[in-house]
Amino acid sequence: MKTKIVIGVILLLLALSYWMIETIIAQQNLHKNSPGTPDAIVHKATYSRSNSDGQITDRLTAQTVYHYSHNDTSKLLNPTLILYNPNKPPWVVTAKLAIATQGTNKVVLINDVKITQHQKSGDTVLTTNKLTVWPNRKFAKTLDAVTITQPDSVVHAQGLTANFKTGVIHLLAKARGHYAPK
Repeated sequence: MKTKIVIGVILLLLALSYWMIETIIAQQNLHKNSPGTPDAIVHKATYSRSNSDGQITDRLTAQTVYHYSHNDTSKLLNPTLILYNPNKPPWVVTAKLAIATQGTNKVVLINDVKITQHQKSGDTVLTTNKLTVWPNRKFAKTLDAVTITQPDSVVHAQGLTANFKTGVIHLLAKARGHYAPK
């Protein structure tokens, strides 16, 4: 009889131990983020980077930022990226959406991408559907269709590379334009 009671108590303790372990594991899994779930959400976000002299080199703002820790990416809604150059007007890049990886070392802007540089002679405006920007390098590239508008010209092309430091833009293919001096 004593043996049956001891075995019963041991089985009861094993069952309770199993139940406790399963409960703890289930609670831990509730706190883990699945790949599609952001681990942080920030509204009205601003990220600024500066050089060794303390001058801002670029600024990235967004209406909302969703960060995903499983692959260290961020999804930005209505982003604006401003690239500053000493003694030159800044380049302003806007879009409906952006995906930033490696912090903000690489930013892929998607949907209604617009690049603007305000100048005394008139604005330079580039539009495309997708653009990859490396803010540290002040460099951008797209393989999508591009339209460049200036006060006296309109150019259409397939793809471009842009060096925002020097202001040099290379059209990759099928460039055609219209020039109408005022």
